[in-house]
Amino acid sequence: MGIDLGTSGVKVVVSSPDKGVLAQSTRRYETQSMAPGFVEQNPQDWLNGTLAAISDIDKRLLKQVKGIGFTGQMHAAIPTDEHFQPMARAMLWFDTRSQDEAKQLVLQLNKLGDRYRGFKPDPTLPLSKIRWLVNNGQLDWNGVRYVLGAKDWLRTQFGGTAKTDCSEASGTQLFDGHTLNWDPILVQISGISINQLPEIVSPIYEDGTVYAKLAAQTGLPEGCPLYVGGGDFPTAMGLFEFQPGDVVINIGSSGQIAISEGELRGDINSIYFASVYAGRWLKLIPLLAVGIALTWWQSISGKKEMNSEFSEDRADPIRRPMVLFLPQIAGERSWNSNPIHSGGFFGLRAENTHEDLSRAVFEGISMSIREACEVLLGRSKFSQGRVFVTGAREFTGKMAPEISSVLGIPVILRSFVEPTAEGAAFLALRGAKGDEKGSVPDQWFKEFTVLPDPKVSLRYQQLYPYYQRARNLQEALWA
Repeated sequence: MGIDLGTSGVKVVVSSPDKGVLAQSTRRYETQSMAPGFVEQNPQDWLNGTLAAISDIDKRLLKQVKGIGFTGQMHAAIPTDEHFQPMARAMLWFDTRSQDEAKQLVLQLNKLGDRYRGFKPDPTLPLSKIRWLVNNGQLDWNGVRYVLGAKDWLRTQFGGTAKTDCSEASGTQLFDGHTLNWDPILVQISGISINQLPEIVSPIYEDGTVYAKLAAQTGLPEGCPLYVGGGDFPTAMGLFEFQPGDVVINIGSSGQIAISEGELRGDINSIYFASVYAGRWLKLIPLLAVGIALTWWQSISGKKEMNSEFSEDRADPIRRPMVLFLPQIAGERSWNSNPIHSGGFFGLRAENTHEDLSRAVFEGISMSIREACEVLLGRSKFSQGRVFVTGAREFTGKMAPEISSVLGIPVILRSFVEPTAEGAAFLALRGAKGDEKGSVPDQWFKEFTVLPDPKVSLRYQQLYPYYQRARNLQEALWA
């Protein structure tokens, strides 16, 4: 079984090595925003949703589950007591309330020598969030025993302990990628102690078994092993066997463009996540709004369905009034030399139609992906290695043709039923076998080659310089 504690809901799959996904279920939960920059969820909603999703699955199948792997949204921070009861709502990955704390941390870190000089704490990551909780959370910190990530807290409710893995830890800004442990200086300036953080172990480490009470409640076998699992993106990337030059574009609510490397390189601000394979690293560019931008426009426009096929010939963007869309509506991390904190439409005129704006949304997202690929790879040509597109099926089918055309090369659409949840199930499979390397069964995915449309590629060649100028204008507008 794989459990994916996502941003909008929880997904549960039961998979077989030789047959793939046998059953799946999804349950949604609410996100609260009590003030600008505040984005929270109630951890109890996560547990209730997970138990409800498990209850949707046939009890006869549940009795056969041999292990459970956990994954979920990264960068959350949940303070708990010694019994793992939450003492505050979870601050999510796009919560930005700790901007002042991030600025204060920069000043502190610059005084600590060359290793930390230039380090940029990010308000969406746990270092700054924990500092905010210490300063403003109105918690009794004498009663706070642990600060956990989302999937690790959920595992404790099944029978696990305070443990995490390198992939989750590497997304906190509290982790030392060279020692593969918590950085004592960064933990100290966050305002907590190392013993309030979980122990870092392998993602395929067996961390307890299902409680008897929960087994009776769900139909899972009592004593079923629990595996620590990994952060959502590294877990999904664990379903790929990277070759030199390969790029994976992962599309969900957010997006990531990644390559795999055998060592941690670059300065302290380089964006690396530890892989779920020992000794491997994922170098990546995060995009905070991919699916979010699509669903936002869908809700604004009132259209239940969107697709990327438009009636107008797309070979000439100048024939009609040109509209550009910057999709950074959830902000942007500092991978870009000029990060922008908001998106928007450029070039609107009275004669523009709904179709013009819908097309601009697809194109803006696609051009943001091209830009991220250029920054990650350090080049504007993408003929070296394979480019995979994967992720949530409601987005990948729409976006793969656009990505192929904006890059001007064929891309491989690798389709899973629920890739992140299946990645968690694969970690459980590896854990049960004691398999550090692992090989994803062919029955778990389908692959299709998507070719670029020459006319659409030409349009992107014409549009992309305007997109780059619009970025600069947006950055200058709000500077």
